[in-house]
Amino acid sequence: MPYFVNTRCPNLGSNNVFIDVQNIIGIRNNTSIDIYNLNSGTHLGINRLEEFTLKQALCDSSDREHPRCFEGTRIAYRDQIMGWAKGQWRSHNARVMWMDGPAGVGKSSVAQTWADEMEGLLSATFFFFCANGWNEAIKLFPTIAYQLAIKYGSYRAALDSAITRDPLILDKSLSVQFQVLIVQPILESSPEDQNAMADTVIVIDGFDECAALNETLDSSQTQVQIIDIITTSALNDTSPFLWGVFSRPEMHILAALQATPAVDVTWRLTLPLKALKADEDIKAYLENAFETIRWKYPSIPPSWPSEESLTQLVAQADGLFIYSTSVTRFIEQNNEGSRLGPKEWLQLLLEPEQGMHAKLSKVDQLYILIMDQIPEHTLPNTLLILYAYHYLRTQRPIWSTVPILSSLLGFSQPTFDDAISPLRAILQEYSNGDHKLLRFYHTSFTDFLADSARCQARYYIRTNKIWAQFFSACVDILCLPLPSVSGRHSIHDDFNNQEQKEIVVRQAAFYTLFDLPYQVDYFNLCEHSDILEKMTQIDWNLHTNVYEAYSGYLAIGAPGLSDPKM
Repeated sequence: MPYFVNTRCPNLGSNNVFIDVQNIIGIRNNTSIDIYNLNSGTHLGINRLEEFTLKQALCDSSDREHPRCFEGTRIAYRDQIMGWAKGQWRSHNARVMWMDGPAGVGKSSVAQTWADEMEGLLSATFFFFCANGWNEAIKLFPTIAYQLAIKYGSYRAALDSAITRDPLILDKSLSVQFQVLIVQPILESSPEDQNAMADTVIVIDGFDECAALNETLDSSQTQVQIIDIITTSALNDTSPFLWGVFSRPEMHILAALQATPAVDVTWRLTLPLKALKADEDIKAYLENAFETIRWKYPSIPPSWPSEESLTQLVAQADGLFIYSTSVTRFIEQNNEGSRLGPKEWLQLLLEPEQGMHAKLSKVDQLYILIMDQIPEHTLPNTLLILYAYHYLRTQRPIWSTVPILSSLLGFSQPTFDDAISPLRAILQEYSNGDHKLLRFYHTSFTDFLADSARCQARYYIRTNKIWAQFFSACVDILCLPLPSVSGRHSIHDDFNNQEQKEIVVRQAAFYTLFDLPYQVDYFNLCEHSDILEKMTQIDWNLHTNVYEAYSGYLAIGAPGLSDPKM
């Protein structure tokens, strides 16, 4: 039997093993019922719900950047949606407010600022962010329900009972989740809590980044399904909330909003590239950011940058706040170990692009300039890290943490740090409790890396070569004797037990071998005889036992082994 059914490979001989990727224990979804202890005491349902709550989606999450509007900017749009939340929804006859706009225009900043300033009007939030893997559709309604349970005691009791009766409700369809987790507990809540919930707002940002619910649906179908659930509820008054949603103007979203029932209950706003006073707002932000840079580098004269340079930067931003924020981070953070300083970096940004790059957007030109700072000998490692992170973050959060990612790829601490340090303006390494993680500042950078036309092929991460490097690294891990993985490069470690780390690294490698060929159609395993040869050396029975050990650790909640709270 061949290793893979979809890799266009011949039979490799009698030692071959095929394992159904869908049957690997507890890998794709962290939904094992073992973690739900029916004898653990009270609030069993709420404890179970917490496992399905995406902590990064909350407006006050410490894991997520909070891109607030700079003081005094976007006032007209903020006033409009605040007025809607405070009662003007009645004159619009719309319990759903939908703000759309192109990537980078500042929708998330408006959403974050609005949520922060609503005070008693806000009931819950969900900030999708696919660049860091915080975009699971299955966690949308549980996360909203968790926030409602914190605010409303009688709702919490009803919700706890519902999940205790059926713990698997959290794995069911979105429409069933909405009915059981949202609608029914509200009906069972006290009159006081029902009154307190009435006409409060639920904010959803980055809706277009919501991932597919499962492998039978694509993301657009999942998103349309959620639109139908929310707008049907608003039309039929099955929930008391107002819904404020922010997204890019994708065609399937616009079509759904123009159809019944959405068209009857939705007020649609657009935050355009050239929004009202956008240039003034961007200039105000830049002036403040450059003041901070001058304070950090006292040798820079107070006259820098010139009014002419500021005006040119505003024009290059073309209404996109993501450009102005990325530019100032690049200028401020790209000086360590560089022969250039802030003044030289700014001058480089202001020089007109020539050749092929001239046709790209200013945001893409900036991303190419950032990538161009990576030394030639380091670039392959950087691209491999970006691809591996891009893939692993969507499978299991712990696999994309820094210690697991670096050990999986076989990178020492200096090698790993050298590979990502030039990306400080667009990629951040941070700590979350026991875990060290990476996060992108904006989804547009991962969009850039995944589009060969935008990144001019040189920085494209979906290539046969990078795929083979990643796949080969995973094979190398599985060929090592069991005690050897952790000892290779014990960097950034936050594991209390190296055996636990060993298990997690091997699980990530093992899963990748069986899942990745299903995800790509541009790689032919048969073209890589060296990888095929190494695969014959893997002890498959050993790694099946590793999975069983890992499942056992999860069941008892071993320190250092569980996923970062998502």
